[in-house]
Amino acid sequence: MTTQPRLFALALAILPLSWLGACATAPTDPPAPPPTAASAESSDVEVVSYETPRPYGAFLAGRGAMNAGDGATATDYMNRASRAAGQDPYLRTQAFTAALAAGDVTRAAAIAPAGDEALDEASRQLGYVVRGVEALASNNGKVAYALLTQEDFRPPYRAVGSLLVPFAAAEDLGDPVSTYFSRLAQGRLMERARRFEDAERVFKALVAQGDPGGLASLAYGAFLERRGRAADAVAVYDAALTRQPGDSQFRMARERASAGRKPAMMSLNAAAAEAIMGPAESMVVQQRYVTALAYLRLALRLDPARADAWVMVGDLLNLRGDATAARAAYGQVPKSSGQYLVAQAKLAWSYQKAGDRTRAVAVARAMIEADPGGVAGRLTLAEILRDGGAFEEAATVLTTVLESPDANAEWRVYSLRAENYRLAGRWTEAEKDLQTALALSPGQAEVQTALANGWIDRGENLDRAVPMAEEALNRTPNSGPAMAAVGWGYYRQGKFAEAVTILERAVLSTPSDAAINDHLGDAYWRVGRKNEAKYQWNRVLTLEPTAAMKAAVEAKIASPQGPDAAPGRANAS
Repeated sequence: MTTQPRLFALALAILPLSWLGACATAPTDPPAPPPTAASAESSDVEVVSYETPRPYGAFLAGRGAMNAGDGATATDYMNRASRAAGQDPYLRTQAFTAALAAGDVTRAAAIAPAGDEALDEASRQLGYVVRGVEALASNNGKVAYALLTQEDFRPPYRAVGSLLVPFAAAEDLGDPVSTYFSRLAQGRLMERARRFEDAERVFKALVAQGDPGGLASLAYGAFLERRGRAADAVAVYDAALTRQPGDSQFRMARERASAGRKPAMMSLNAAAAEAIMGPAESMVVQQRYVTALAYLRLALRLDPARADAWVMVGDLLNLRGDATAARAAYGQVPKSSGQYLVAQAKLAWSYQKAGDRTRAVAVARAMIEADPGGVAGRLTLAEILRDGGAFEEAATVLTTVLESPDANAEWRVYSLRAENYRLAGRWTEAEKDLQTALALSPGQAEVQTALANGWIDRGENLDRAVPMAEEALNRTPNSGPAMAAVGWGYYRQGKFAEAVTILERAVLSTPSDAAINDHLGDAYWRVGRKNEAKYQWNRVLTLEPTAAMKAAVEAKIASPQGPDAAPGRANAS
């Protein structure tokens, strides 16, 4: 039920385009030179005083701050190291990289390595891109154009360099040179050049191809609104809402068109920022996160209000372990943005993962207040409550979701509520919700697995449960839970050898699942492999089993009767 930024879906769909093809074979992010004894990284680096004049002392402190995920402090120390060392290319490059990662593009542009000052080709080319973006953001198209045409850019900077050149040219010369950038950017520049028929042809073609990220539909609809064709724009938004029901950006755009409030044309800087988003997404897909973060910082220098860029920056900063900076990035998304609820959900989970459940719940409740008619806030709250063990409360929240007009009897919500009912020990209600979910969307493997597993655990409806579990496994052959359900069903039917075979596969697929390891131990015991059974049961005790499972497993280990020592236990989780 989590909503991802629409650019991610778009990136997956457009990677084959020629301008992204250049990124596909790009080398990995350039590594730093081998550290000397003075520059070796250490998580135990002693923090150097701000007053120290020694460049490598400041450098070490900066690297220590980077390792700790403190981008602002790292930038400050790296700047000090660079100034103290004069033109040392390594320290200058480190200071440049730190400033860019921290979002200080203006500072990064001022110290960007260039020419013979650059440590290597990659840092020199990124320096030209950063300086070009800074010039473009400062409305100096002539300088930007000169910088962006200075180099024969190579991957991974070729895509961004090429895409930005037409915007620099348009800023300076009014000439929308459309050969360097994506079709979406072509459509925007054609509209700016008053080539309305050409622009509409580009937008319409993009939408007709499926528009997985929704950007073309938003751009086309806004174009139609500006042309005075509100009814046509509403039709575009309605078609998009059919593909993506409940999408807040399409909903807001439709409301705007219906009210006759024409949107402004995207500025050149904002369009240039949009052009950078494609390569940024490509770098994320390729797991080249350093380059992706750099591109996103450049996009935000051009368009600080770019909400999807802020969300992605937050995600990348979370990957780096800088939770504080990630939360600050999510907080940059305004309530008026269609990405606001996405950002707030990520903010809530950031607090939840840090163990601050109070703040996580507060953010989720604030989401509900911000969008009382929607379901995103309540789904986020329910998931956070479930993660914290408040299963009854989570089920109650999900009930309000199902009663909402926007829920559309969504099978996933019934499945989520069923899981909370099951964990709360309310199997009758869970069973009913799972059957409702299957009636709404027959053949959902995860629902089939959950329902079959519930029956099998209780020794009920085995003639229906085992074939249902087998069907789910056929649909999802690599699913550990589906394997476990089939294996446990065979065990309940007395097919112990078959149970061992498939439960071994299930444990390999999901090795940390206490219930699956427990089931495999029982199956081993039944086929006479008692030492292996005791090994599995002892392993269960290391996997945070429930209190009931722990007591049952300890009884089996201590008794010569094995599984028969606790015949009345709920053998499932």
